Amino acid sequence: MGRLALFPDGGKIVPEFDTQWLRELAMPPYRIVYRRDKSVVTIVRVWRSERQMESDWEGTA
Repeated sequence: MGRLALFPDGGKIVPEFDTQWLRELAMPPYRIVYRRDKSVVTIVRVWRSERQMESDWEGTA
């Protein structure tokens, strides 16, 4: 996770939401979704990569 501190924009944009500030890192078998703000990176969710993100999930909190 040191990579995330150095390169917060290194994760790919979460395809279910297509927003610049919500990104993900693939660390099989896990998918780590994080929120990228100006000076803060917040881990939003970690779960097994074979699971799909719910479309009604609110990632803005």
